[in-house]
Amino acid sequence: MMTYMASLFCIAMCGSFFGIAMGTVTDDQNVAILIVNLFVTLFNFGAGCLSNTGANANPIIKFLSWVSPMHYGVEVIFKQVTKGRRG
Repeated sequence: MMTYMASLFCIAMCGSFFGIAMGTVTDDQNVAILIVNLFVTLFNFGAGCLSNTGANANPIIKFLSWVSPMHYGVEVIFKQVTKGRRG
């Protein structure tokens, strides 16, 4: 439970800090929200939430999984979920 909560906390903090950083770069709030949404969607592809990042994955998705900061937190969460299902 604590591993799961710590992983979610780290992912949430990364998103918060990224949003704050993008808010300081742009003058318009809506532009910052759109840029952050774009990057979050790309990072979710790389984290394996929206696509397969296995051996037969697209090279672009493999690259995104290599640079995605969410990849490691989501990997821990997915391992905890599958470990819990096995009993």
